[in-house]
This record gives sequence, structure tokens and C-alpha cells, in this order.
Amino acid sequence: QEIAPLRSRHIEGDIILVEGVPDGYDPSGTATAVREAATGE
Repeated sequence: QEIAPLRSRHIEGDIILVEGVPDGYDPSGTATAVREAATGE
């Protein structure tokens, strides 16, 4: 949460904050699934 303004200040989009993700979690797979669901691809 502390770095959210640094990450979002110059982008257009949404940020999803999730507590409790395990160490080493790679969000790229989740991000791809969310984008595909949003665009219907």
C-alpha cells in the first residue's frame, strides 16, 4: 500500500491490493487472466 502512489501516479488503470500472498508470488499469471477476462479474449 505504501508504494501504490508511486506505481499508479502516471498510469491509467486499477490497482488490486491483496493481503497474504506467499513469498515469491508472481502476479503476471493473475494479471494476464484478469486482462483476458476484462477484454473477453
